[in-house]
Amino acid sequence: MTLDEVLLYVIVGCIIAAAVGAGVGYMLRKRIAEARIGSAEEKARQIGEEAKKMLDNASREAETLKKETIVQTREEIHKLREDVEQENKQRRDELQKYEQRLVQKENNLDWRSGNLEQRESQLDKKENQVSRKNWKKFPSFPAIRPEI
Repeated sequence: MTLDEVLLYVIVGCIIAAAVGAGVGYMLRKRIAEARIGSAEEKARQIGEEAKKMLDNASREAETLKKETIVQTREEIHKLREDVEQENKQRRDELQKYEQRLVQKENNLDWRSGNLEQRESQLDKKENQVSRKNWKKFPSFPAIRPEI
């Protein structure tokens, strides 16, 4: 074998080695790129799932807050309603007390009025009796004349 032949084999071997190396390098690069793409796609999917979970959680929290606010508002309305009803009851009780006092005073005044009328009637009777006695004693005196 001559030097030219050896050189030819070496060159052909180098060309084959370069072709095999380029093929292996291409395949290795392709696998690395696919792995990176797969990893990026998986990461994007995970981020999407996390975003969906966060959105769902935020939606649930908003709904919970809404319900809590509604419950608190209803409780406040109920408390205010009870306060107003209690205040109205106190006012009604107070008005009833005033009414009872007025009725008592009215009854007392009616009783006093009846008493005064009775006394006046008795005094009128006594005055008439005294006038008759005096008229019998002094018939000519017109001022003491009884009402008959």
